[in-house]
Amino acid sequence: SYDLYATKTGSYTIPAGSINVNGKKLTSNSIKVEVVKGKAASSIADSDKESFMMLEATAEEAILGQQITLEYNLYTQQDVNGYEIVNEPDYDGFFSQELRNYRAEVTRKVLNGKEYYTKVLKKVALFPQRTGRFDFAPVTVTLAIPIPGAKSNGGFFSRPPTRQKRIKTNPLTII
Repeated sequence: SYDLYATKTGSYTIPAGSINVNGKKLTSNSIKVEVVKGKAASSIADSDKESFMMLEATAEEAILGQQITLEYNLYTQQDVNGYEIVNEPDYDGFFSQELRNYRAEVTRKVLNGKEYYTKVLKKVALFPQRTGRFDFAPVTVTLAIPIPGAKSNGGFFSRPPTRQKRIKTNPLTII
């Protein structure tokens, strides 16, 4: 399954897909999609609460070969049941290694007079392989936010229904 996120209204056709299986070509149907202007989802969302992500580096200036740690930090005022990192930078000009053996605890921070719960979702060690300016485009993340008042379908391991919220990080420059 796929999630479609439109950038503008209009009529679109998603072409047929095909695959070869045991020498036989299988083809799907094309799909027509009409994108219309949506309504605000404030009735199901806590519109006064917010979530955002920040790309944060341990240094904004790099020395050739010196490790810089890049963190994907979530700041939220609402419950989050899960997340998916949709796109990431290619770390062009760096040797990169994801840091997996760390414990990311939820902490509280106050920014601009508002309290947020924060958590590091991902850490990457970056080692510059050349000098110059490095621009990282924003990272897109999809959050699973529980729908207030919605009941789960029962069962010990079931979770309440969620809505998808797509957020982007800040762009980041390392010199």
